[in-house]
Amino acid sequence: MFGRPTLRPRLLEEATSLGAAIAGGVGVGLINDFSIVHQGVEIVDRHIPNPQAQAVYDRLYPIFLETYTALVPIFDQLHEANSL
Repeated sequence: MFGRPTLRPRLLEEATSLGAAIAGGVGVGLINDFSIVHQGVEIVDRHIPNPQAQAVYDRLYPIFLETYTALVPIFDQLHEANSL
């Protein structure tokens, strides 16, 4: 959908925790930058986007945005009805 390659690490269960720890370490200055990721994360699979599918997403995305914007008032009504 975003037209970017996707990498899959070997340890999926710990990926989000590791990412949060690294981001926090960079944020508070314990780690200089995000390049440390390349030292400790083993990549086992890579997905390269299909250009034809990307072209379809690019055509559909503006329609999605228009639809979502039109539905926002209805989402608000649903929230209010569920909050009673």
